[in-house]
Amino acid sequence: MNLGLPAHDEIPPRPPLTKGGWGDFSTGRKWAASMSVAVGVLVIAAWAGAHDIPSQVPKAARAMKNPLAGDPAAVEAGGTLYATLCASCHGASGKGDGPAAAGLAHRPPDMTTSLNGQTDGEVRWKITRGGGAMPSYEKTLAETDRWRLVAFLRSLGDAKGGRAR
Repeated sequence: MNLGLPAHDEIPPRPPLTKGGWGDFSTGRKWAASMSVAVGVLVIAAWAGAHDIPSQVPKAARAMKNPLAGDPAAVEAGGTLYATLCASCHGASGKGDGPAAAGLAHRPPDMTTSLNGQTDGEVRWKITRGGGAMPSYEKTLAETDRWRLVAFLRSLGDAKGGRAR
């Protein structure tokens, strides 16, 4: 039965592994090194993009005000949500030292200081959208609960000036 393939004796032999030939080992190493550099650049670019979330926050989101700011019940409810959803990575006190953080390529930020200079709307947007290893909570957490998380996160930084903005 002929499948249109050449017979074994018609297949040309592979050239020897000599310098400059098809199987040139130094060319293979150069190719592998080039690919390693290319992959490294892509990984760094992806890492930088995933953690450059602040520049991606739309102006309209930055301008949003937390309707629950200053509400002790919202802070308490946000703390419960935080303990369930966030503490494994961000740590119980928000320092980015949760038990799951060790397995991440990029350590979560210290929430007691990293929120300084960010509006409540920016923080809510980041919770909504996620980024890097952090999942998006847009479809899994009600808007009110996201604002409760913002209220709780602000309470973590109160002693350091992390109040609502």
